[in-house]
Amino acid sequence: MPFRLVTLGGTDLTRPDGVTLDAILSQPKRLAVLVYLVLARPARFVRRDLLISLFWPELDQEHARGALRQAARAIRREMGEATLVNRGDEEIGLAEGAVVCDAVEFREAVLAGHPEVGLALYSGDFLPGFHLEAAAPEFGAWLDDERARLRALAANAASGAANLRKAAGDTAGAVGFARRACEFAQYDEARLRTLMGLLDASGDRAEALHAYEDFTRRLAQDLEVTPSTQSRILVRNMRARATPIDPARSKSGVSPSGDHVRITLPVEIVQGLRGLLATNTQIQRYRRLAVVGVGAVAVIGVLAAAYLTLRRLVTVRASPRVVVAVFENRTGDASLDGIGDQVADGLTRSLATAGGMTVVDARARLGRNSARETQGAEGAAAIARVVGADLIIWGNYYYQDAERLRIEGWITEGLSGALLKALDPVTGTSDSVGSLVARLGGQVAAAIRGQPSR
Repeated sequence: MPFRLVTLGGTDLTRPDGVTLDAILSQPKRLAVLVYLVLARPARFVRRDLLISLFWPELDQEHARGALRQAARAIRREMGEATLVNRGDEEIGLAEGAVVCDAVEFREAVLAGHPEVGLALYSGDFLPGFHLEAAAPEFGAWLDDERARLRALAANAASGAANLRKAAGDTAGAVGFARRACEFAQYDEARLRTLMGLLDASGDRAEALHAYEDFTRRLAQDLEVTPSTQSRILVRNMRARATPIDPARSKSGVSPSGDHVRITLPVEIVQGLRGLLATNTQIQRYRRLAVVGVGAVAVIGVLAAAYLTLRRLVTVRASPRVVVAVFENRTGDASLDGIGDQVADGLTRSLATAGGMTVVDARARLGRNSARETQGAEGAAAIARVVGADLIIWGNYYYQDAERLRIEGWITEGLSGALLKALDPVTGTSDSVGSLVARLGGQVAAAIRGQPSR
């Protein structure tokens, strides 16, 4: 039976029979060496020179190696001679299966695609309050980085669990995990908007607005900034709505980003609505009728009637104006922001090549930074208004498991913001984004032409 090392939300080390090993816990440097060796896996072995540079930087080579030998003897004395193993004269590591650690189990569970299992292990930050005075600054940096990595992984796990619960129809469970995601990533507005959308869909609009107010105060106090335009638009629209979204009246409740009701319209209505212009006063009047009707039980009937009247007034544009937004990065890894631009570039080129439509890149009209800031459903609606688009393509991407990205996309009508088409998600590694975008582009082109996708 292995020893158990607890590092999340507290620190503990116990023998297989449950007895606490105080002799190691009371010596911070010995504990730090053990933790470093545990987290070094799967490499298992660490060079002795690295350990002495981290933990005994003030000593010369001879005395530092003696201090490492003394720490190793103490660990073997408490945990057994077989716990630490050498590889040659210069490397040391833990024997296979000698120690189990909650941080390692958490990481493996999440990366294996079991977010709820992992979150059950994540009871708090990694080694909270732990500090080693005599260690090198590099050890403190490693400790901070490990805390940040595990916390970001917990936020991603909570968001993933929320998505799974939402897909299963468990809105209450999805709200609970979305709350945890916001706790782990306190300044992440995308996660906040997801939580607000779930709360609104469950009929608790007041709590959604309360979450936004708390977030606004935290931003002001900690960072002296205000929420983004996208979040402010969401709140303004939420407050302006006479009644909260009623999930019983909407098949899917809220959009995948938690921002508005999904409504799937008949193909003939979609084809008519996408080409309508805002230059005729009569058209504007019927457009207002369509928007007001969105919250009603007979929404499709209202839109159908509006379309039939509008069809007599105007000629549907032969080449619909389509805008492609930057896809939102929900991986938690800022280094993958470029994938959102890559998806937008690929879709823009794919649709322009397909013909039959006028394709606009949101970044060309709004600027690269502004386009990145206006993401999600509300951001898509804002872009459509600025660009004057009939249709807008938008979406997000996140890690489905340890290696594969999942890219989701939606086609929204620029007039009302109604969801016209949810694209089939595509998954693959970060090296295969080009082929994933090609598959999305085929779906989009087929949907706009009113044809089945291949």
